[in-house]
Amino acid sequence: MRGADSRRTEEREALIEQVCQLQQALESHAVIDQATGVIMTLGGCERKHAFTVLRETSQRSNTKLRVVALELTGWTSTGVMDEALAEILAERMSHHCPGRWGTRGTAGPF
Repeated sequence: MRGADSRRTEEREALIEQVCQLQQALESHAVIDQATGVIMTLGGCERKHAFTVLRETSQRSNTKLRVVALELTGWTSTGVMDEALAEILAERMSHHCPGRWGTRGTAGPF
């Protein structure tokens, strides 16, 4: 009986961990979708280009994609963003979404 109880406990713990990981993945996915929408709106670009902006910003800043998305969505309500991250975002947006401000000679909305 003890072996079965121990196995059930291990299975239960593994399932709890899996549920926690799935919840975090869903939350991350939601904020990444929101940030993609912000870039689409600001840059007037398609979803695939907006996601590329996020991905490249993440890579160039050595910052997790979820963190970049949180910074951007937070900026929409606070107007505050990490300066280095804002520079990279603006540069990537001017490269991938040039229709809105790439021709204005500005560094974007940040």
